[in-house]
Amino acid sequence: MKIKLVLFKKQIPDGYHVVTWKTAAGEERYSTFQGDDRLMSFKSRMEAVTYATRHNQEQQLVNELAVRH
Repeated sequence: MKIKLVLFKKQIPDGYHVVTWKTAAGEERYSTFQGDDRLMSFKSRMEAVTYATRHNQEQQLVNELAVRH
């Protein structure tokens, strides 16, 4: 029996982007940006994209709560 593994590429929310860069020691890092503002840096792209998704969801919730009050 063969098992097929399907990976889903996580999409970066609109208005966010991830930039890859190297430290002085040559290690790759991934920075999450919202527009021109750098939010956080991570050791993996997956962590950076996950953070962008979570940050976007939190911002939407904050905006919804602000409208209600």
